[in-house]
Amino acid sequence: MSIITSNPNEAAVVNGPSGTRYYIGECGYYWPCFEQLTSLDLRVRSLSFDSGEVECKGATQVRVKGLALYKVHAWDYDETGKLRVSDKGQPIKNEDQLYKANQNCTDRTEEDLAGEVEMILIGSQKHALAQCTMEETITQRSKLIALFKEDSKEPLEKLGWLLVSYTVVEVEDITEIMLNKGKVAIKQKLTAAKRGENENKVQIEKAEAQFQSLIDRETARYEKDRTIVTNEAQIEIQESNKALRDIQLDCEKIVAEAQEMAQQALEAEKQKQEKARVMEEEEQKLERSKILRLVAEQESLQQQRIAEGESLAARLKIELESEARLYREQRESMIKEMKAKAQSFKIGQEGEAAANVQKFMAGRITMFC
Repeated sequence: MSIITSNPNEAAVVNGPSGTRYYIGECGYYWPCFEQLTSLDLRVRSLSFDSGEVECKGATQVRVKGLALYKVHAWDYDETGKLRVSDKGQPIKNEDQLYKANQNCTDRTEEDLAGEVEMILIGSQKHALAQCTMEETITQRSKLIALFKEDSKEPLEKLGWLLVSYTVVEVEDITEIMLNKGKVAIKQKLTAAKRGENENKVQIEKAEAQFQSLIDRETARYEKDRTIVTNEAQIEIQESNKALRDIQLDCEKIVAEAQEMAQQALEAEKQKQEKARVMEEEEQKLERSKILRLVAEQESLQQQRIAEGESLAARLKIELESEARLYREQRESMIKEMKAKAQSFKIGQEGEAAANVQKFMAGRITMFC
């Protein structure tokens, strides 16, 4: 067994078969044979980050630079941010967050960890900026900070980190910067235009004189060409009128042929409709004959079933009457038999009583004698 001591700014982590133990600013022990000892740095880390160009609420481009302080979430805090203590007055360790931090920080460099945290903080800052206007970002930074902390809390806790503080270092209005650059560029263009205006005035006058001379020459040539073109155009108009008359005749012929074809198509359609109507009537007649035949078959089958039912009823009636007659005969025979037995029993009783009377009388006579 070996004794270990840890500083207040580090956590000694002992992993073994019996579980994981954490020592912060205290002494402890571990078994080197079957337990492993590692440490976690609990010091506060600082990170500066830039959100880049982000569109705020209200379509305003803004860039915000922030500074965040974070550390390993080693102790347990209540909802108000107050450190929880045990009954003995000792701070309570947050072993769940220590386990996450140990898993996240093992075999990783500080650059990797800082880059991972920076991605989370930049994403949270962009999300918070998207919910704030430009005025709120500048004048009400408490809203931006609250949204940032709320958005970054869960992803940081998944890695075992705790955000200590967040400060907005600088806010740049990208839209205003672009507008100022545009105004400067426009002013430069106007200055260059005024400077070149005087230089261009002389060239413009010279160009106007050359252009007027060219117009005069082109006007004379145009008048000459217009006369030639007018004569040619009159000839073309006459030829066009003749061609137009021919086209009109062809159109009238085509219209007449089309009307004739339309009349033929109409007659054919009427014949087709009449043929379809006749076929439909024939099909209806055929359907009616089928229905009548089915009705007749159903009636015949019903009559047959009625006849069979009547025949069955008559046969059952005969059988029932025969059984009733047989039952009556058996009952009458049984009654006669019982009457005969009763008569014979009565006769036997009377004979026995008479014999007893005779014996009694004989005994009495003997006694008197």
